[in-house]
Amino acid sequence: MKEDMPSYALRYESQQATYVLWNQAPLLSLGFYNYSYTGGAHGNYGTAVASYNTRTGQRLRFADVFRPAAETQLSPILDRAVRRTLRIPANEALDQTLFVKKMPVTHNFYLTSGGAVFVYTPYEIASYAQGEIHVFVPMKELQSVLLQPLPNS
Repeated sequence: MKEDMPSYALRYESQQATYVLWNQAPLLSLGFYNYSYTGGAHGNYGTAVASYNTRTGQRLRFADVFRPAAETQLSPILDRAVRRTLRIPANEALDQTLFVKKMPVTHNFYLTSGGAVFVYTPYEIASYAQGEIHVFVPMKELQSVLLQPLPNS
């Protein structure tokens, strides 16, 4: 019964928010943030991101942006980018700072006119304490893996 349970046992929480991450026509990128606490040491959160071509209304999914074989080529590109982002020296193993030995390619990315941002949620490649990790890759580093020129590039 509810009356028999301690007050702290029923404290659940859920929050959602939507953010504009990039808005320069014809490119619109949005972040869909979600937080939930259902008990335990802390809640969990993450941001799902998406980009749209505002001229066509099309959502730009991974397969719409990157070549079919891009995943194998993107991993080393993301490796260099995450090292810049987190200031990990080139001669240091990634798993000294992250949970991974090799950067996985996430389909959770958004576009800007200058490049793409790959978003990793807590526990995906790093500890909860390190938070979400946003890895920016400049457009010039992506040219070899792009399917076609991006809107506004």
